[in-house]
Amino acid sequence: MRILGGVASGILILEFSLSAVANIPAMQVAVNRFTSLTRTPPRRDVIVMIGLLDLLGVVGVIQGFWHTAPAVAAGSFFALLSGFVVYRQLTHGDKGKELVPYTLFLACALIMIISRVQSS
Repeated sequence: MRILGGVASGILILEFSLSAVANIPAMQVAVNRFTSLTRTPPRRDVIVMIGLLDLLGVVGVIQGFWHTAPAVAAGSFFALLSGFVVYRQLTHGDKGKELVPYTLFLACALIMIISRVQSS
C-alpha cells in the first residue's frame, strides 16, 4: 500500500502543481478549463485562491512523505476539489472519458490518505 500511496502522491503533485502554476496568475487557460469542467464561469479571485490552495496542497503532499497530518489535510482538500468537479460533471450529463481525469485525482487523493494513515 505504501508504494501505491507514493504513486498516488506523485500523480497529485504533478497535476496540482501544474494547476497552481496556471491558476495563481489566473491564466486564461485555467479559467477556460475551470469553466469547461464545472460549467460555471469563475471570478478571477476564485481561480487565484484555488491556485494558492493547490500550491499549499502540493507542499502538504510533499511534507506528507515524512509527516502524516499534512498529507491527510492536502489529500482531503484534493478529494473535495476533485469530488466537486466530478459532481458538477455528472449533474451536467458528462459521461465516459470526460469523467476519467478528476475521478483519477479523487481516487489518488483517497489512496494517499489511506496509505498515510495506515503507515503512521
